[in-house]
Parts: sequence; structure tokens; C-alpha cells
Amino acid sequence: MATILPNAPLAEVVFELRWSIPKIEYAPPTLAPDPSYPAIFDGFEKYAKSVGFGTIRDIHPVYTGPIHGVARRFYQTDDSGFPLLQLGPGIMAVNDSSQYEGQSFKDRCIQATLAIKSYFPKLKSGKYDIVRMELKYIDVFNKEVVGTINSIDFCRAATNLQIDLIDFLKSDVFRKQGSNIRFQYDSEVSSKFRSRFSFDIGSGKNEVDDVVRLESRVVSAVKERMPRMNSKKFGDDIDAWLEEAHSVTSPFFRDFIKSDVLQKFK
Repeated sequence: MATILPNAPLAEVVFELRWSIPKIEYAPPTLAPDPSYPAIFDGFEKYAKSVGFGTIRDIHPVYTGPIHGVARRFYQTDDSGFPLLQLGPGIMAVNDSSQYEGQSFKDRCIQATLAIKSYFPKLKSGKYDIVRMELKYIDVFNKEVVGTINSIDFCRAATNLQIDLIDFLKSDVFRKQGSNIRFQYDSEVSSKFRSRFSFDIGSGKNEVDDVVRLESRVVSAVKERMPRMNSKKFGDDIDAWLEEAHSVTSPFFRDFIKSDVLQKFK
């Protein structure tokens, strides 16, 4: 993961980890409480502070409501925003911005995951394990890249994804030819983790400008193929998964973007 384009149009990179929640007959899956959360919360906070993430921001009430899969607290190094750690019932995430360095980010993901494992209490309510992992990159392209944020024209000029409208959509039936598209792709990756790769490109908006937004991700959600918390190789397996995920997202971006445009990011 050390191979990073120094001037890539990266807005954010996210590693997300989710663990299983014991099923409860009277509660739908998303509302089942996470009995491990209080112990993980206390322990993870100590860990976050010990590695320099001492600035705390609550996004949702920390203990109110049982909904899992929603981050409740952000841990930051300062008030600048990134990098940050996220924690909530059943979920932990590591985020960084365009300034991230690949190896440091990977190491942070592994150590945060090992911290989650170390704080899991021994509960009688069922076996806990990882049920979902995701590595996501969000790239944002402004008008300066190829002179347009018309998403159809952008794909033609900046990417090797060639999209054209059918004749009917170009006809005088329409007062103005549509300029915005959204294209999505999803496919299973050949891997022992049974991961899936997807990307989504289309018109978007940042804080002030219209942009073209590209989101690419690798997701593993086959529980039987996940790294096991009780394995002595757990950390190595997380490392292997991150390397494998990056071995898909990185060459995808380099092949997706035309070579002359790619040179602008080197």
C-alpha cells in the first residue's frame, strides 16, 4: 500500500470493520444491542488516546439507542479533521484524507483492529467475529483536470470508460442534452476472502464547487472467509486483506484514468 500517487485527487480513504451482534428474538437485526460495546468503548478510548487521538467529537449520543453499525464517536489528533478513528456499536473505522501515506494508514488500520480484538469481553451470549470489512477511496475531480465537470464529457476526456448517449437522448425531443450521468459497476474479486469490487462515478458537489466524484471500494462480507479473532494470525490476515484490497483499487484507478491525465497526479 506504499505506492501512492503524490498528487492524486483523493478526498478520503476509509477502512471499515464490523463485527457480529448476537441475535435477539424481539429485536430486528439493526436494533439488537451490542453487549460488547461498553467494554470496547472504554478500552478503545484508552487506546486512541495512547496513540495520539486525544481530540474527541461525538457524532451521535454515545450510549443512546441500540442501533449498531453507526459510528458514535470520532477520535482525532487535533481539530483539523484527519486522520481520525470512529467507533460505534458493531463498527470501527479509520479515515484519512488526501495527505495520507499508504503504509502508515495500513499500520493504523491493523493496530486499531487488534485493539478492538483485545477489548472484546468474554460473553456467554454468543461467538463474536468479523462480519464485514471495507476499503473505500473517494476521489474528487474539479474542472481544472480536463476543463469540464460535465460527467459525460469528463468520462470521455479523462477516463477509459467510454460512455455515449443513444440517438434518442440527443434528439430535439429534449430542449437540452443531459450532461450528468451516474455509472455503477460491481463484480466479485478472485480472492480467498470472497471480496467484491465496485465503483461509482457521477456528478457531485464539494463544499463550494460542482465536481465529478469517483468512489471505488473493496468489500468482504462472507463471514466464513473473514479473519478470525481467535486466530493467532489475525493481525497477519488483516494485513493480507488490506494488501489484497489495495491491489485491486490502485491498478483500477491507474487503468481507469487516461495516461495523460494520470501524469497530472504524479
